[in-house]
Amino acid sequence: MNYEFLKNYAVIVDCGSVSAASRRLNTSQSALSRQVGQLEEMYGTELLIRHPRNVEPTEAGMRLYRYASLLNELDRRILQDMQDIAAGVGGTLRLGLTYNYDERITKALVNFHKMYPRAKIELHEEHSPAVLGMLKNDLLEIGIVTLSKIRDPEVEIVSESKMNMYAVFPRDNPWGQKDDGKEITLKSLIDIPLSTSKGFQDDLTKAFRNLGSIPHYMSSNVNLEMSLMWAKAGVAAAIVMTNDQRQVQTETTFGKILKIREFSELSQMIVINKGKNLSLVAREFLRNYMNTKA
Repeated sequence: MNYEFLKNYAVIVDCGSVSAASRRLNTSQSALSRQVGQLEEMYGTELLIRHPRNVEPTEAGMRLYRYASLLNELDRRILQDMQDIAAGVGGTLRLGLTYNYDERITKALVNFHKMYPRAKIELHEEHSPAVLGMLKNDLLEIGIVTLSKIRDPEVEIVSESKMNMYAVFPRDNPWGQKDDGKEITLKSLIDIPLSTSKGFQDDLTKAFRNLGSIPHYMSSNVNLEMSLMWAKAGVAAAIVMTNDQRQVQTETTFGKILKIREFSELSQMIVINKGKNLSLVAREFLRNYMNTKA
């Protein structure tokens, strides 16, 4: 397999024509056309539809383009990492996060930056399945997800901690007094303005609908801190997931465990690709995380 041909093929698709790609690559059109022909012969299928002034990928060609684009991105990242290491920076930490990561992650990132101030940090906030997908496509080295379990044999769980779902109320507000004790039911939250994370809002809506109700979302947020902000302001009850009770029990707020079957077995997991070597910065971040207390 000629990786250079694949990378050049991706440029042809990006440019929309062989002539434009030849100018970008400083390579003759005939050489690029021969490369495409050899790829089509190798894979036994047509990759490009040739028009007088442009080309467009076939279905097989578009599939190959996605793989070839990954090669170009990998080539760019290798060059960047090597330049970073040569300059004494140490490379780039590529980390995927769900929207409801806990305070321990924040502390570990801050401590890591203090220890390695010249290392670059590339963060991607996505839903858990998207983080796993990016991890398996080698766009990330470390993923932080919130799931009940992971059955994928290619994914290794480095750390796992049980998560609880809390309803968090302003202390001077009667909303949280509907249920006695340390727990509260979803039924008690009907008609109360809610502040939630985008990461689990769809599943929370389904749970409300199973009760024959529609939730009153006052705010949809990208992380736990933003959800809690509205509870601290006294305008909404925050629905958050955390393994640290101190985040919900504060001078201005109190939290009760929200009992919902769909969320009862969720854990926050630190995951990596099984059997693949981690970069120095990724190994150092994991070591820093393990030594960070919530």
